[in-house]
Amino acid sequence: MRVAEGGAVLRAIERDRGGFACALGGPGNTTLFIVAAQWRGMTESQMVAPGSGQVLAVAVAVPGAGWP
Repeated sequence: MRVAEGGAVLRAIERDRGGFACALGGPGNTTLFIVAAQWRGMTESQMVAPGSGQVLAVAVAVPGAGWP
């Protein structure tokens, strides 16, 4: 999600599962990488559904800066 100063949402990435980690990278730091999986909740013995993990890559207009 990209949020403007003041809190207005500028862009949201739709997914069919929970996003657990993200980082900007790729050429020019303009690719958003999202680690996602189907979340079952804290009370389940396996909180994430086996085999549901994905790494998603989305092009973004604003490049990242600094370490990942």
